[in-house]
Amino acid sequence: LVLDGPVDAIWIENMNTVMDDNKILTLANNDRIPMLRPNVTLHFEVEDLRNASPATVSRAGIIYISEADLGWKPFVATYVDKRTKDGAQLRELFDKYCDTMLGFVKRECRPKMQIAELSLMTTCCTLITALLSDLPEAPGPEALERFFIYAVIWSIAGVLESDDRAKVDKCLRNMTNNLPEAAAPDTVFEFVVDETSGSFDWQHWGSRIPSWSFGGSDLAGEFAALLIPTIDSVRNEFNMDLSVKQSRPVLLVGGPGTAKTACILQVLSKLDPATTGYKKLSFSSATSPLIFQRHIEGCVEKRQGRTFGPPGGKKMIVFVDDFSMPEINAWGDQITLEIVRQLIEYVGLYNLDKPGEWKSIVDLLFLGAMLHPGGGKNDIPNRAKRHFHVMNVTLPSVASINQIFGSMIRAKFSPADKEKVPEVWTASEKLVDMTIDIWNMVKAKMLPTPAKFHYIFNLRDLSRVFQGVFMADEHVTIKTETVLLQLWKHECMRVFSDKLVDHNDKGWFATSIDKVLETHVGAAKAAKLKDETFFVEFLREQPEDVETGELLPAPKIYEPVPTVQDVRTRAYDYMAKFNESFKLLKMDLVLFNDAIGHVMRISRVLAMSRGSALLVGVGGSGKQSLTRLCAYIANHLLFQITVTRMYNANSLLEDFKPLYRRAGVQNKGVTFMFTDKEIKDEGFLEYINIFLNTGELPNLFPRDELDAIIGDVGVAYSQEFKGSEPTHDQLWTYFIERVRRNLHLVLCFSPVGVKFRTRAQQFPGLINGCTIDWFLPWPEEALKDVATAQIGSFDRLQGE
Repeated sequence: LVLDGPVDAIWIENMNTVMDDNKILTLANNDRIPMLRPNVTLHFEVEDLRNASPATVSRAGIIYISEADLGWKPFVATYVDKRTKDGAQLRELFDKYCDTMLGFVKRECRPKMQIAELSLMTTCCTLITALLSDLPEAPGPEALERFFIYAVIWSIAGVLESDDRAKVDKCLRNMTNNLPEAAAPDTVFEFVVDETSGSFDWQHWGSRIPSWSFGGSDLAGEFAALLIPTIDSVRNEFNMDLSVKQSRPVLLVGGPGTAKTACILQVLSKLDPATTGYKKLSFSSATSPLIFQRHIEGCVEKRQGRTFGPPGGKKMIVFVDDFSMPEINAWGDQITLEIVRQLIEYVGLYNLDKPGEWKSIVDLLFLGAMLHPGGGKNDIPNRAKRHFHVMNVTLPSVASINQIFGSMIRAKFSPADKEKVPEVWTASEKLVDMTIDIWNMVKAKMLPTPAKFHYIFNLRDLSRVFQGVFMADEHVTIKTETVLLQLWKHECMRVFSDKLVDHNDKGWFATSIDKVLETHVGAAKAAKLKDETFFVEFLREQPEDVETGELLPAPKIYEPVPTVQDVRTRAYDYMAKFNESFKLLKMDLVLFNDAIGHVMRISRVLAMSRGSALLVGVGGSGKQSLTRLCAYIANHLLFQITVTRMYNANSLLEDFKPLYRRAGVQNKGVTFMFTDKEIKDEGFLEYINIFLNTGELPNLFPRDELDAIIGDVGVAYSQEFKGSEPTHDQLWTYFIERVRRNLHLVLCFSPVGVKFRTRAQQFPGLINGCTIDWFLPWPEEALKDVATAQIGSFDRLQGE
């Protein structure tokens, strides 16, 4: 019997009587089962003996195989022997480079993840096979060396940050002249071997970036799905494709907001749907092996006997986001990742419904993305790591960021536009630099501390600023340069300033943004922008239907607010209508200035495609009432769960179903309000986290309901894309896209105590997937306003 996997101290103690002379297994119910006849032996395969007691160790013979004993050379020798054409040349290249490079990376650089040498060499050989497999003719010795160097830098030096990459470049230049001419900051990492030309020369990645243009109509609505190609994305895609073609799983590691997920989704979107499907999963600290196994079983069907595979005889790529998040148990093992390893290594799982039955699951390939290990973030088990081609994704350079947002600005304010206003179009070109400036200032000054753990400013925040700017129409609203700059300032305040937790930080931000404006547009124009202008989209009146006299929904136009009083009047109108419609939920709010500010903020998030909000404030600061009002203003259905004694995770999923139908099938807006009082079980947040990351909850609908939904969505799909014949998967993706666009989560949490902090660490989607609005204590005027509203008309106490 081979027992493969980590040992924990409890079950290994039960094996002690089996392994000594008694050879008997004693169970909890006092059954004694004789084990280990003379023809049976036990064989443990473990990474280390941290949890094994001396009693266990003394009963088994221990064979320790160290990394240095065998090393990587036997593996490479076997690989080279298999290649008849170029084996001899490759052997020389391995001897020339690999020892030096492995030693150099170990001594001089700081890899972002510790990986065994053998695993790096396996990846290296995979890349060489992939690079040389599709060539029109065999490369000469120099060209072969170029391909070899490319494979070495992306395997052995694949997990380094930019400054270490420059060191590797230097080291290589001392070993060979067969490298491209590169001016700093470029290194050999910015080049690829051009496999299309006959001479296989080096080619700069910049020349391979495809041009991008926006073909849709609504830039803000489709914003979340846009991917602008840059050097980093094109290069990572190319390297991932190499491994995927050789069926080697890939793992991307990188800081938050470095577009790991976007990069993998780009690779998935280019697959041929006729032969390959894909599935997105998202891990969190509550993902158990059971959840993972049910996920996998949900996306395969029976082929023959005990063999299962993706439906329709296709291959399937499974993408796991936040791969390192599953919790580390008391013995220091991540059991969820051990089952992933088992599935990759043994190509199957044990059937949970019939104990002991083995299910082979074929044609699956895993891609993963995770944050850098260290600093409170987990690593993954070494035995799982060795199956992956691990690549570090660096932060995009300023040039790349300029290219991404510059392309979008040109798509919105297109130079070819007939009706363009010259001053607006000129100002729009400054927005990217201004945003990067303020972003860098905030990143340098607002550092995370235990009390302000959510001060993480990454590329996601940059893109939220632009998504907000694109919500305004460039012809109707943005008629002057001032309006554009006011809009830009408003979006920066929403994205950066609303996160900040006290008046000092907010004050610092306000002065910083004024400085940035002065630098870029001059003091005179900046002075006009000192006062904050709000933008909302619910100021327009409701038009009447001429024939029936009914009120139609008001048009939504994102525009500047003349005065706060106008918004207040409008909000009171909506509140009166709300109280007429819902007599039981009657609201009697006093909308002082702060409250109106929050109404405008929440409305802005509900108006965005995939907009979800995280409202943080102490109990009684008005988070829920204001959300109710905003949902009514936005014409959304507001849903809140009713917690009973029997309420559990399945009840939560049942509650999600009608919301999915309304958002995905009927294409109507839904706001789901969820407060921290309703978290009966931390597992609820696992589902919220999955929803914020992928929008797709595991096994939400049974087969029959799923087919009904696909049927209903098919009608809408054929109206939107006339003449196309969608597959089942395309319709499902379309349904999930609509759900993500229309179903908005509003999470109302209290910052008091440690719970909020631990939740945010365990479920990263809560911070990454939401726009944060931090409620400060009410100012004195607010208290006066409320008091006046409550007892202002009460005049009996006024003496003579």
